[in-house]
Amino acid sequence: MNSLNIIRKNKNVLFVFLLTFLLFSLIQFSTTNLAGNDSHLYIKLAELTRDNGLMREFPWLNATVMKENFTGLHFLYYVLLIPFTFLGNLVFGAKIASLFFLSLMTAVFYMVLKNLKLKYSFFWFLFLLASSGYFFFRMNLARPLSFSVIFLLFIFYALIKKNNLLLFIISFLYVWAHGSFPLAIFLTLTFVALNYIYSKKIYYKTILASLGGTISAVLINPFFPNNINYFSIYYLNSTPYQLTAQIMEWQPMNIYQIFYDAPILLISFLILSAVFCVKFILRIINNEKFKNAEKTENEIITSFLFIVSVAFFVGTLLQGRFIDYWVPFGIIFIAFYVELLYFKFFKNGSFDNLKNKLKLPNFFSSENMKLYGISILAVIIAFSIWSKANFVLSMMGTDESNKNIRETSLWLKENTPEKSIVFNVNWGDFSKMFFYNTHNYYVLGLDGKFMYNLSSEKYWFYTHLGDGVICNKEECEEDNNNLSIYDVLKNEFNANYIFVPLMREGFDYTSLINILNSDSRFEKVYENEGGEVWKVKNLSF
Repeated sequence: MNSLNIIRKNKNVLFVFLLTFLLFSLIQFSTTNLAGNDSHLYIKLAELTRDNGLMREFPWLNATVMKENFTGLHFLYYVLLIPFTFLGNLVFGAKIASLFFLSLMTAVFYMVLKNLKLKYSFFWFLFLLASSGYFFFRMNLARPLSFSVIFLLFIFYALIKKNNLLLFIISFLYVWAHGSFPLAIFLTLTFVALNYIYSKKIYYKTILASLGGTISAVLINPFFPNNINYFSIYYLNSTPYQLTAQIMEWQPMNIYQIFYDAPILLISFLILSAVFCVKFILRIINNEKFKNAEKTENEIITSFLFIVSVAFFVGTLLQGRFIDYWVPFGIIFIAFYVELLYFKFFKNGSFDNLKNKLKLPNFFSSENMKLYGISILAVIIAFSIWSKANFVLSMMGTDESNKNIRETSLWLKENTPEKSIVFNVNWGDFSKMFFYNTHNYYVLGLDGKFMYNLSSEKYWFYTHLGDGVICNKEECEEDNNNLSIYDVLKNEFNANYIFVPLMREGFDYTSLINILNSDSRFEKVYENEGGEVWKVKNLSF
């Protein structure tokens, strides 16, 4: 009976979950392809963890710090993927997992809106669906992207509820779940600072809960102390721009790209942000103070959402991946502020007073204006949801996009010695090759930082080799004539094979292929439309 009561009480949250799951199932299962490179990585990590337990070494990244000092990449996420590996097919399991966490994210988003006592929470959920194609493409991947949004929404929920125990638990788990966990501290400090500014209260316990949960999770960690090195690589070590240049999500999104992707959200966000700033400045000029606790609480939440969403918006302009956080928090800011303004303008008679002053006909009554507004918004939202769904569908790709890398990986698995090292010229190919073939080892994947922090010289050898150049520095005037590509592959990377992709947009490996063709120490042993495999001769295994 208690279970039934819980379901009845949360039936709308469950409906949002199921509606999201159904809508994106139509997109996810429109193709047998698993979209994205790293989607392949995490479901494979889940399978290996299921079969072998906790991994402390990762020889598949053979020329990186991860080889002997592995730190689980978003460990909690791929542990939670383990049940999905029992569905028979890893691709199917990854698709179901991505749908589950995406749907859970929208359900938590809706739950937060309801807890903010927003009257039109379901409309704002629809607004979320209509907001950004790029956002929902990312949320649709079998990566811990929607997972991280869930944690950040729960952090916000714990803060507004002033539930320090929940804040501690979520902060702890967030460290194990995703590398964006420092954002939890940012949200907490922002919330505490605003409470002090508006009400002169200092929430020491809130700060301790956030920092305590975060620090505890760093120290009480399955990968301690290797995780400390991992965090320092990501957050403290400075690295050349070239290391991130190949990663699309780390590139800036300019205002035109954001407008093209999310016009309704961007326009709404900019207008409401401007209104907030103007009202805030006028309040300072007039030295206005709030006379009751409810107004103060609303102003704290509005200011918090404004600061956080603006920070994430600026983050998106600097690195596109911050759209994961700008979209949901930007919409929560818009929703909360619009409903506050709506209450002031319509509910207290301000609109009708204005209508009477202007002597407007009854056509412009507040009820009619609401009806017209809802009708127009319904059409816009419906069209936008359809448009964004089509965009996500177009980004999913087809099985043909994976065919070549799959066939190459399976050929290597069946025709090369176990644990032989494949020099993958483009480290973006690693995740898919690893998914289809753990029989071989590779030299680099996931992030160039993992090799750079092992040896910067090795990293520059790797980077320039793709251009057919021998150089162990970022800038080289000419080749190191004392070395050949064969020498680098043999002595620096212990490579037995080299895989050269042929269909990588933005990369031209013609010079490298010409060198391989002209050197008898290399033998082409396999090729298809997507790439070539060359054997590096005379190397012992």
